[in-house]
Amino acid sequence: MLIQNYRLVLASTSPRRQNLFQLLGLNFDCIDPIFEEKLRDDEEAIPYVLRNAKGKAESIVCSCRNSSSSAKQTLIIAADTVLELDGKVLQKPKSELEATMMLQSLAARTHEVHTGYCIIKLNADGESCIIENKVASSQVTLKELTSEDIASYIASGEPMDKAGAYGIQGLGLSFVESLNGSYPNVMGLPISQVYEGLLKSLN
Repeated sequence: MLIQNYRLVLASTSPRRQNLFQLLGLNFDCIDPIFEEKLRDDEEAIPYVLRNAKGKAESIVCSCRNSSSSAKQTLIIAADTVLELDGKVLQKPKSELEATMMLQSLAARTHEVHTGYCIIKLNADGESCIIENKVASSQVTLKELTSEDIASYIASGEPMDKAGAYGIQGLGLSFVESLNGSYPNVMGLPISQVYEGLLKSLN
């Protein structure tokens, strides 16, 4: 069966993930997942993003089951991205002060960006199964940042909805000195790995 014969559902309202998924040239629907992303005590970055991606995908299985055509199978794709520095998970800043502290800690350092993704296959009879629940990691090094650099960037508003307080697809790209790994992964969706997972689901 061709992937075009499936209903594809991206469990995200993130414009960045939607833009990346559009690069595949496939039609898809977007549904906002109802899942609380809450870091557990002593939870490490990779288990955390894997759990979040799985939880997001599973949270919309019922709505997809109720809305899917009986003639079509559905593939649900969800993802979650965090930064890791010195073993600490960096999520979206809750304030400008927290954003400032994050950027100060990242400046002239190498950190990791982890994106967990999950693909769930929902058959026409309502039966579902997890095809993949994996993580992709990239290493990013930022340049030295002055207090003026950080203050100006925070004033732009861009850092406040980005894990680690910067967006590589926006003004934050000017802070990046080097990148080892997938650029789309740092944006929030390792698109090549996700596409391979979708192809695997056709078997």
